[in-house]
Amino acid sequence: MPPSWEDLPVHFKQDVVRNLNFESRCCFRKCSHAERQLVDEVPLVLDKVNLEIEEDGMMLRVGNTAFSYSLDGNENRITVTVVKNSDGDDDNDEPLVKEKHLHHVQHNMLDLIMTDFFLLFINGKSVVRKMEIIVRQCQAEEKYTVYETLRRKLQAMQPDYCINTKKVEYYLSAFEDTIHSLRLLNENYLETIAINTFTKKIVNSAMESVFETKQWKMAKHVQITNVVNIPIRFFTHLHSYNADLLELYLNDLLMSVQSFYEIDAPINSHFQLHYHNTLDTTSVSNSIAINFKNTSVSGNVVNIPMRSGNSNLAVKFLNNRILGHVQSLLKKN
Repeated sequence: MPPSWEDLPVHFKQDVVRNLNFESRCCFRKCSHAERQLVDEVPLVLDKVNLEIEEDGMMLRVGNTAFSYSLDGNENRITVTVVKNSDGDDDNDEPLVKEKHLHHVQHNMLDLIMTDFFLLFINGKSVVRKMEIIVRQCQAEEKYTVYETLRRKLQAMQPDYCINTKKVEYYLSAFEDTIHSLRLLNENYLETIAINTFTKKIVNSAMESVFETKQWKMAKHVQITNVVNIPIRFFTHLHSYNADLLELYLNDLLMSVQSFYEIDAPINSHFQLHYHNTLDTTSVSNSIAINFKNTSVSGNVVNIPMRSGNSNLAVKFLNNRILGHVQSLLKKN
């Protein structure tokens, strides 16, 4: 009698799982408890994941495959459309599977789908190098609480559950949503947080909450593209940051320079501050020269020697923009 799948050694089965594409891995995980355990024992490694959340559905894009989920509230039914192409160009997508129905959806659709997705990273060695989360304009803001619910559910299954990702980008995101999903990420692995265009006004309570997360405090790089009114103290632990501030004052800039100086920021660390108020750059340059020893001024650039002795911080003043960049003083061979 020929050997069956059940007769194969575990390491053979694990080799099979490693060679499955994302879609096949998702399906295989749902076959049985044994297959789910097998899949969870093999780390998942992805270059990029894109999540787009809308009022009546969401899309999960992994590589050249997109999974579109739409909800029929009257029939409690989810319609799944799988679209795949060879080059990742949306204009050339050709649907391979249409209208696969999942019936009897009794819970929040986003909760159901996101739980399935995040469970794929239950293995602590799994990695997704970059995550993009896009939230379209939604009326039902209570949907955003799903991230905190997911975090508690997943950590109940595995107390140290988190996702290893180097970079997370948010687009059109409500700020509360950003807070909850950040806590699902491994603060010891995450390096870059990018926040682009919020759908609602940032309030101080939400702002304070996200900046108190371990993920924000341990990040190295932050990019914020929309105009915000955020105290500069929340950026001073970073090696690089880019922010468009409603207002920037002398003490804010001195704090940015002081933080780079105190942590002796490594070469190529940088900050870029856009501002929309009036700032006397001449008096700011003079203040920097007074507060830091051996500072030199050349045109619109102030050079500040770093504590290491082998680099300096060049602060350049442009129209409503200030650039800071740590440069090496060592000569290249």
